[in-house]
Order: sequence, then structure tokens, then C-alpha cells
Amino acid sequence: MSFPFTWAGREMGPEDLVRLEGPLFRTFADWLPCTAVHCFGRFADGELAPDYPAEWEPDLRRTMKKQRPRTTEHGARLFLPILNGAEVVGVAVLEGREPGVFFEYPHAQLIEMSRRISRELALLKDWSIDPVTGLLNGKCFHEELAYLVTERDAAPAPSFILVLLEVYPKARHADHGLHYIAKAAAYLDSLVGQYSPLYHFGAGVFAMLWREADLTEGGRMAEAVLRWLKREDFGPVHVGITCRDPEAPELPAAVAGPGLAGQLLDQAWQALGTARQRGSYGVCSYVDLMSRERLRLSTVAPEVLDALRQRWRGVSRFSLALVQRDGDAAAAAGAMPDDRWLDLIAAGADRELPVLPDGREAYVFLAGYGADEARQWASAFQARVRVADRATYSVGIATCPLPGGKKDDMVLNARKALVHGAFFGPASLVVFDAVSCNISGDVFYNTGDLSGAVEEYRRGLLLDSTNINILNSLGVAYAGLNRNRQAVRAFEAVLRVAPADFMALFNLGFAYLAQGESDRATDCFVRALAVEPEQTDLLIQLGRLYCRANRHAAALPLLLRAEKLLGPEDGKVVLGVVQRYLGEVFMVQDRHREAMAHFERATALNPLDAEAMGRLGEIYAREKQGDDIALSLCRQAVELEGDNWEGWLRLGRVQNLVGDAAGAVESLRRGLRLNRKSVEMVLQLARAYMACGQAGRARKMYAKVLRLDPTHVEAGRALRE
Repeated sequence: MSFPFTWAGREMGPEDLVRLEGPLFRTFADWLPCTAVHCFGRFADGELAPDYPAEWEPDLRRTMKKQRPRTTEHGARLFLPILNGAEVVGVAVLEGREPGVFFEYPHAQLIEMSRRISRELALLKDWSIDPVTGLLNGKCFHEELAYLVTERDAAPAPSFILVLLEVYPKARHADHGLHYIAKAAAYLDSLVGQYSPLYHFGAGVFAMLWREADLTEGGRMAEAVLRWLKREDFGPVHVGITCRDPEAPELPAAVAGPGLAGQLLDQAWQALGTARQRGSYGVCSYVDLMSRERLRLSTVAPEVLDALRQRWRGVSRFSLALVQRDGDAAAAAGAMPDDRWLDLIAAGADRELPVLPDGREAYVFLAGYGADEARQWASAFQARVRVADRATYSVGIATCPLPGGKKDDMVLNARKALVHGAFFGPASLVVFDAVSCNISGDVFYNTGDLSGAVEEYRRGLLLDSTNINILNSLGVAYAGLNRNRQAVRAFEAVLRVAPADFMALFNLGFAYLAQGESDRATDCFVRALAVEPEQTDLLIQLGRLYCRANRHAAALPLLLRAEKLLGPEDGKVVLGVVQRYLGEVFMVQDRHREAMAHFERATALNPLDAEAMGRLGEIYAREKQGDDIALSLCRQAVELEGDNWEGWLRLGRVQNLVGDAAGAVESLRRGLRLNRKSVEMVLQLARAYMACGQAGRARKMYAKVLRLDPTHVEAGRALRE
């Protein structure tokens, strides 16, 4: 095993001029009076990053060619080369605090400043790197966060999503744990690195800043990341999210952190703590954690509940209407309704009906009313109060008795009906039903409270046991909680009603996979593919299952179709996975040159893809492309995934091929401890023992091959000789 920490200094690269924006600005500002700095990296083809204003291009290119500073705009703009020794890695464009400010510096002084700043930036880069993962470290993240929220004088404060993600190492010891974290880092970076630099705080805790994204987009991205990590056998994994929106009201701080940057980190950390309580792959947003809507759907004011209990004591049939004035400014501020508004509700409720205020709303108790009667009353009520108040009122109604419900449930049921009615706009009137439960369940699901969502969906099924939407939602929530047997039952119930429902087939396939039922999963994916033949995720997963079942001919057209449909926006990980499976197909078909090309693409897209790396090493050995390279690739693969017996088998096979029989014995014995029933592993070990001159041990291994496969020709012949 190689030493997992990298202490060597790292020079500035063009990508660093983007991901170190905050520290770079402060470095330049320490030397020169600037209000903004724009950095553009120079890539291997000699071109600059293409996101600069067109009018800057001549000055940028001249600065890069001459390697000298250039002042423009009457001394208010400075083009400064950034150097690695004698090589230009980029150009910084500084905006001066006032016209002529850069004319005050002699040209020779600016040249010297360029060199000194470049050296300082190289030290900054070295300081910023985590020695385990090669990612930017936590200190660098905090500096960037502080810069974003407090020091952007030249531009409006930006909106962004702050994401913390933790991966628990599956490790027996520190070395294994560090390699697991490094592998997770490479996977995450290739998955989301195009959207944001990835930072590592240590102990498998990663951070990202997703700029110009709202919480809805952030939630979808987080779920996609969790889904891919789960499919690649990383876990448990949890995600905590918070946001910065300068136009929105400030959220309450989780704890008193040092400044706004500290508060945002505290919020994300608190959300991460809640995500840990939500299963092995939990996600939580701090905004949703503080969500009034979610809290209002799960809590009742004790005084309101006590008052209503007194009303319905001894009443077996009644309705409860929750009335809310639409668009009320006082209501939006969370204030109590004034007396005039309450009087108006009481008048509209015919006064003889009890009215109980609850914050900005009011409950109306309708003794003896069924659903139809309550709806008629509410409709007439809305018409009367609209004339008197020139405003609209929405009403949510709950009725008793209700299947599976208790009287105390009616208070929240009326509120859920009101939330349901919000989908129809002002002046809505909804009676609580199964759809109301589906909507409230979605509120809980979207805040990451999967257990709460399950309870809501189950209540909905008591009212409509064949509702496809609720059954699908229930199955997804169960799957998120790793309650896969219950997820399977939910999706199967959907298919009894709608046999061609794509989402049920798709999700049922993954639920079967989680239970280790590959054949059933394959059947579900085949049926789903008939419904949506261009769904790339489905093509990849079905191709993967065919590869695992040694049905490589069936996998090939699916993977080629996926390769054609995918683009850069799908992320390096997804693209790399397809390349790895295509390489496997061609390798099995002895089309080694084609397989080699695909594995090389896979490792370029994801440099720590252990399986692609190991297979590429084996092909290099078979094709005589360099024994040292082949061995190095296979060794790196087992360092990354020491618990993968196939990696040890590939290493042992390559060692046998290149004549390192003693090394093969050691590797294959390691692999045999992980899988004692692999015929190929035992066979390779027999060959290695024979090459080492240990004929007795070789015969024992050949005998074991025959016990595992009595028809094996080579083992039978070796024992007869």
C-alpha cells in the first residue's frame, strides 16, 4: 500500500483561478487598490477561459504574449499576468478604485508585483489543498464563503446553495478509510465538479457552493447525488443544505456563529444532523427544517384543540371548516386577525355556529354536518363574506367519522384540505380526501422527513387504496428509508392497477436490486424500457445488469444507445460509467483494442474508477503494452477497493502473465479470503503455485477447482499428470 497523504507542493493551474476566487481577491487587494478582480486561466491549448468580455480580448492576449502588465481605461483597469516560473497560467484583470490609480505605479514595479503575487498565489494554492483527497480544504471553503457574503463590494451579494455532504468510510483501519474517502472525493468531484468546486473538511465531510441555484434545484441535485452514490455502493451518505438569498428574509441562525458565514455553516451542519436521523441516505434543508408549512401540518395549538374537544364531545357526526382570508397583509406578517375580521367570519358563519380563532385563521364547528352539507355551507359563506369584505376566503373542510381517523385528527385534516386548496388559487374550497394526504405527504417528503411522508401517504390509502400517485410516492419514501420490502409491495400494488406505469416499474426495479433480486429487477427494467425507450438512466442500469449476468451481447446495444444520448451536462461520472461497461463488453468479446479505448476514457473521466483501472491494467498486460504500467494500474485498483475480490483476481492474473508468480500467490490468497468460491481465483492460484515450484499446493488448488466445477478440463488434466 502506498502512503495516502500527498505533501508535495502544487503549482497554480488555470482551474485554480476560478475555484479560489475569494482568497485570490484578497491577495491582489493586499498589493494593489482594486475593487474587483477577474481571473482567466490559460489552458493547455494556449486559450483563455472563454467567459471574458469581448472588448477585453486584445489586451488579454497581449498581456499573455508579452508576459507584462498592461494598464487601460485611463489607468482604472490593470491586466496582470499570473506566472508559474516563466510560464503564464492566466491573466488577472483588476478594476481600480478610481481613474488613474494604476498610473501611479511604475511599469517596473508592476512587473515585480506580478512576480511576487504569482509566488504568493502558488503558496496560497499549496495552503488550500487537502493532502488526502487533493481537493480544496475547509479553511479555503470558509474564506470563499466569507468573501461571498461580506466582501463583494463591486457586485450585488450573490444567491447560492451551501451543501454539506458526509460519507462514512467502510474501513477496517485508517489506511483503508483514507483510500475510501479519496475514492469518494474523486467520484463526487467528477459528479458535481462542473457545478462547483468540491471541498473536503476531513473525516469524509465535503462541502459545495451551488451558485445561482434555488432550493428546489438544490434539492433535486442532492437527491441525484445520493442516488448515484447509493448505486455505486457508497454509504451511508447524508446531505445538509442551506441557502443564501439576499432578497429573502434572513433565516434564524442555528447557533450564534462568527458572522454570516459562520451562521450559514451552522445552519447546514444542523440540517446535516437531522439528515442523519432520516436513514442511510438522508437529506435535509435548513429552510425546510424551519418550514412553517411543515410545522403547521404536524402541530396544533393546545388551546384550540382543547376548545374543539369540548365542542365535539358526544357528537358522532360533524364537520370542521378552517377559514382563511386570502392575501391578507396582516396574515402574511403572521399577525392575529383583528376584531373586525373575526366579527365578519362570525357573521358569515350565521353566528349560531361556534367560531374559534387560530392565529390568522378561524375554525368553524359544524355539528351534524356531512361533507355535502359542509360544502354547501362553505360555498354560501364565501359568497356572503365576499360582498361584505370585498375579499376572498379559502376554506378547508374535514369530516367525522372518517376511515382510520380520530376526532383529534380533524384539526390537522382541515388544514391539509386548506393546503390542498392552495393549488386552485384564491377562494378555494376543498374537503379533505386522499389527494390532500398526497399533497401533505409531499410537503414532508420535500423537507426530507420521509417517516412523516410515509404516515401521510398511508392515511391517504385508507381513503383510496388504489390511488396510483400515493402508492408510487409511498414506495419512493419507503425506498429512501431502506425499507425495501415495503417499497416493493407499494410498487407492485401500482402495477396491479396500471401494469405499464413507468415510474412504478423503474422504482420497483431498484427496490428489487436493493434486495439482491437481479432477475426480477431486470424484468422490471425491460418492461419500463418498452414504455420509455430513450431513458438514459434505465439504459445504463439495464446494461449494467446484463453485464453482471454475463449477457454482454444484450448489454451492448443498450450501452451504445446511452452513449449517444448522453452529453456533458450529464456529468463525468455518468459518462465514465457507460465507458466502463462498454469496455467490459468488448473485453469479454476479445475486442481488446476497443475495450482499451473505452477503459482509457472511463479513467480519464473518473481517475479513481478502480474497476476501469484494474481492467485496463489487465488489457495492457495481455496486449503487451507495458508490464510496469499494467501492474501499477492493478495495484492502484486494489488500493482503492481492497474489499473487492475481483480486483485482487485481476492483479494476480496480471502477475501470473508477467512472470511474478510469488506476487500472484500473495494477491490471490488475499482475494480468496474475500471469495472462496471463485473458480478462476483458485485456478490462478494453482498456476502461481506451480510456477513457484510448489507442486503439492498446486495440486490441492486444482482439486478444489474440481470440487467447485467437476467438469473443469484444465484441473482434471493437471491432476492426472
